[in-house]
Amino acid sequence: ALVMSSRSLRGLDRLRASARGLAAGNYDERVVRPAEPELADFADDINHLAATLAQTEQRRAAIIGDVAHEMRTPLTTL
Repeated sequence: ALVMSSRSLRGLDRLRASARGLAAGNYDERVVRPAEPELADFADDINHLAATLAQTEQRRAAIIGDVAHEMRTPLTTL
């Protein structure tokens, strides 16, 4: 039981570290799938979350750039 729990805990530690990285804004970081099926599914979910957050950040940056451009034109005219 000790060996099994320590193997599971190593996988959980990697998943926790990745989740902390996502919270810090490191959206390019991906989790390696552990051998345990339950943890592998969880790793897939974290990787999907990271990809979605990265896309959202790209869209946010593009919108800010577009808004800044649109605001510059009328301000320049004034």
